[in-house]
Amino acid sequence: MRVFLLEISKKKGVEVAFEALKRKKRCEQYLEELQGTLTVIETHREALENADTKASVLDTMKGTSDGLKKIHKDMNVVDVHKLMDDIVDQNDPNRIASAISGGYISNDDVDKEELVKELEKLEQGELNKDLLNVGPATNIPEVPSTDLPTTSKDKEKKKAKPVAADDMDDDPDMKELMQWAN
Repeated sequence: MRVFLLEISKKKGVEVAFEALKRKKRCEQYLEELQGTLTVIETHREALENADTKASVLDTMKGTSDGLKKIHKDMNVVDVHKLMDDIVDQNDPNRIASAISGGYISNDDVDKEELVKELEKLEQGELNKDLLNVGPATNIPEVPSTDLPTTSKDKEKKKAKPVAADDMDDDPDMKELMQWAN
């Protein structure tokens, strides 16, 4: 564009070149204004889309709310609790059986601890019978009459220094073991 303006200024003069520069500046300003307008229009378009989406969501929520109101119109909390109690009563055969028997049979009269003790006595009695009916041992191997062969580990154990009784007294685990053995 500059080359064009320089050629015009040489041919027609400075005034014509000056007017061309003014037009160029106005066109640039107009272009900037149009870009600003397009930006504003784009912002408004996005705002309209967002508003339309929000309106759709609100319409859907209103429809859902109206549907739930219609469904729950004839229900209230007291009726729901009565219905749930009726269902529980119908599904509890123990309550029905106890109501029919007039309360003569009750599971509350039986003490669980007594039942456990009686079961333990029965089990102990069976165990005692089994222990008394044990016959003589058969197929038991005889004890060897000769010494078993020794290995190098056995020799090292014999050479090992015996533990002093004082060392055993200090160790609580050893004390417990000694008490158990005695």
